[in-house]
Amino acid sequence: MPKNAGAELRVICATVKSGGGDNLQGIDGLHRSADMGVATKTVSTILIPLISIRSKSNFQGVPNLSLAIPLSVSLQADNPIRYVILHNAALTGAVWADVDANESAVEYDITASAVANGHQEYSDYLGTSKNQSSSDGAPLGKSLLWSRKGSETGILTIAAVRSGATDADVLAAVRIKEIK
Repeated sequence: MPKNAGAELRVICATVKSGGGDNLQGIDGLHRSADMGVATKTVSTILIPLISIRSKSNFQGVPNLSLAIPLSVSLQADNPIRYVILHNAALTGAVWADVDANESAVEYDITASAVANGHQEYSDYLGTSKNQSSSDGAPLGKSLLWSRKGSETGILTIAAVRSGATDADVLAAVRIKEIK
């Protein structure tokens, strides 16, 4: 019988560290997108929401613990606009639809008529180019959608206001990666 056969090991605390591993953006996930179809919204002198996304509270009958990383946004307008990306904004008249009813843990809204509060993550202008698509992660930085808790809505909204003298008809889309 070994000398330490009756010994005990009691652990009070432990730490695990990783060096050189992938960040969240580097982890493989399922790519999804949501867009406004071909029905434009008219953007005038008041900031209005174009498209919003959020994590579902439940996915396939259980609490949604997946992460959704917005990858890029795409906008098209027939006149100059200023657009913003807002996080945790309040929407008026939102009607949420599944990005994919069976496979996606994210839902989107294109029906909201007003937006308030939230914090601005990004802003830019879309002018004479008439079409703009962001490169992966550029305007979204390290945005992350997670399960909604408490007063946080977990909503990411792309909203716009005209930047010239003429109203603009605008389309918007967002591409996301889901990690489940």
